[in-house]
Parts: sequence; structure tokens; C-alpha cells
Amino acid sequence: MTLHQAPDIIADGPLGGRAVITRVRAADVDYAEIRIRVPLSQTEDTARRQLGLVLHLCRELLAAVAAIRPAALRGRATDRPALDRRAG
Repeated sequence: MTLHQAPDIIADGPLGGRAVITRVRAADVDYAEIRIRVPLSQTEDTARRQLGLVLHLCRELLAAVAAIRPAALRGRATDRPALDRRAG
């Protein structure tokens, strides 16, 4: 399998947090690979709540991205009506 990676895009957050986004192409499918580092509280209960919030926000992100181009995320669509209309 051929793998291509674009340069990283880095966003630093307050208090040492960081997100790194890389566009990756594997075969003929593009992905966004996201790595995040979130500083957690020293207090166990607060750290658990923070982890829960991180997971919740990751799920919201996946849902929001899927809502933009759901067919593209399930595989390449073979039916492309917008392109077919232009051809006529």
C-alpha cells in the first residue's frame, strides 16, 4: 500500500496543549490524522472529567466532518450527479 503524508499542521493551545493534523493518503483514500496532547489536572476526578470531555468532543468532530461529505467518508461515490449535470 502506498502512503503519502503532507506536512504537519500544528496548533498550540493554552497551558501546553497541542494538536497536530496531517493529511494522509493511503491507496486512493485521503484521511486527516489528528494527534492531540491535552494537559490533565493532577486531581483524579477532574482528570477523568477532562478525559470524558475530550472523548465527547472527538465524537462531535467526527460527526461534524461526516455530515459535510458522508459519501466520501464511506468510500468513493460512483454516482456523481453534479458532474453528470455539467456534461449535458
